Amino acid sequence: MRRLPRALLLSLALGCRTRDTAPPHASASAPNAPNAPKVPNAAPAPLGDADFVVGRLKEGLDTAAVRRALGAPDSVSVEDNPYDPGGKLFDWRYHDLTVGVADEGVYGMTLTGPGVATARGLRVGDPADRVRALYGPPAASGDDWEYADPRDQGGMHVVRVVIAGGRVAHIFVGSVLD
Repeated sequence: MRRLPRALLLSLALGCRTRDTAPPHASASAPNAPNAPKVPNAAPAPLGDADFVVGRLKEGLDTAAVRRALGAPDSVSVEDNPYDPGGKLFDWRYHDLTVGVADEGVYGMTLTGPGVATARGLRVGDPADRVRALYGPPAASGDDWEYADPRDQGGMHVVRVVIAGGRVAHIFVGSVLD
């Protein structure tokens, strides 16, 4: 058996030993300290412009921009706009996503399946606790959790999450028509 030089043995021994105490500059609340108390996560930020984008879609896009981004819809439904006499509302359905289009352009996007996420990463099928972690506590109890854009005094610019069985059933991102 070959003998290793003493200096090499010493450096190996020192490099492999574990510390019984933390270095003097480490604090008890350091994130890697094994017994450090858990620091609660910061409250989620209020909604902003980035929260009203889904993939390459945002409110106000015209139908040509939607087609460039997603292609032709799988199906389209049309109904009269009850808030605009003579106006029409269109739902352009894609896999896991419905795009709401009024005469002036996209007013909202409804995520209907797990293949599409909100800007914060929420998907259909996620547990209700994930909604709270990403968006905070809901404004009202029940199954429709609404988060309003704080810059919109009318409360019509929203992220609305529908919960069913403790999980996200669908998500609307956009402006509620009035």
